[in-house]
Amino acid sequence: MAEPESNVDSEPRGPEALEDLTLRAAELSEHLGSYLRAQTDKVAYSFKKALRAALFGFILIVLFFGIVLCSVAFLFYGAAMALNAWLGIPWLGYLIVGATMLLILGLWIRFGLFGKSKKALQKQIKDYENELRAQQAQYGANAVGRAAGLAE
Repeated sequence: MAEPESNVDSEPRGPEALEDLTLRAAELSEHLGSYLRAQTDKVAYSFKKALRAALFGFILIVLFFGIVLCSVAFLFYGAAMALNAWLGIPWLGYLIVGATMLLILGLWIRFGLFGKSKKALQKQIKDYENELRAQQAQYGANAVGRAAGLAE
């Protein structure tokens, strides 16, 4: 079997090796710079794309709520005009409709917003109690019992 030839003689030595190393370092630097520019452009493009999508979503939300707001305003204005015609007193329809709107808003705040937060709190408390029971069953003690024992 023949021995493979070593190419030790073909490798540059001395100043030629330093020049070759300098050329390779410059090439590596160029490639690294190109790669970093490409990655920077990629991140910038992703950021611009996300910003464009967020802006488009914001515009759609504003447009949607503007349409809903105008629709509700025209509905209540029409109801007030109908009440004015029916009651014969021009200002009474506006007063009744305005008071009704405030009543609906107050009821929604009271039962809609705060009612849901109370239910969420009760659910979270129930979840914590279930977790403590599971700890008690698995380990013979739970976090509350351990903490009470440490406080004594």
